[in-house]
Amino acid sequence: MNDSSNITPMRPPPPKKPLFDVRDPKQQAFLVYGLMVTAFGINWAGNQFVNWIGLGLGVAALAIAASKRDEGPFWARSHFEFALRTIIIGAVAWTIVSIIGIIPILGWLIAWIFKPVVMIWVVVRSAVGFLRASETKVIENPVTWLI
Repeated sequence: MNDSSNITPMRPPPPKKPLFDVRDPKQQAFLVYGLMVTAFGINWAGNQFVNWIGLGLGVAALAIAASKRDEGPFWARSHFEFALRTIIIGAVAWTIVSIIGIIPILGWLIAWIFKPVVMIWVVVRSAVGFLRASETKVIENPVTWLI
């Protein structure tokens, strides 16, 4: 009995998803948040030679967030606006604290206290954005200084 209709055809395996898909807005938001935290972390823990790497990563996060904030679904646009404001406000605060840190003794103390504060602020905002992006939820008020 050679019944060829009883043979189950072999299906090709489903295509593998790439580790990082450049077109996926969720992964783009993850990239921006990761670059932002890494940039501020390098500038906080690094020295004057390594800080250039942190600056480059921050500029990359800024460029991605600025270029993507007007495209994609609404929830992704709110994340890019949120990340853009986090980068800009964090960089301005970091620069002001660094300039104050040039002043001997009192400036060093102020910089020693407020640089970690700025770093924690950036990390908390990035973590909140990362968690909301993982659930594809919108940032309710992306223009605020708070979370």
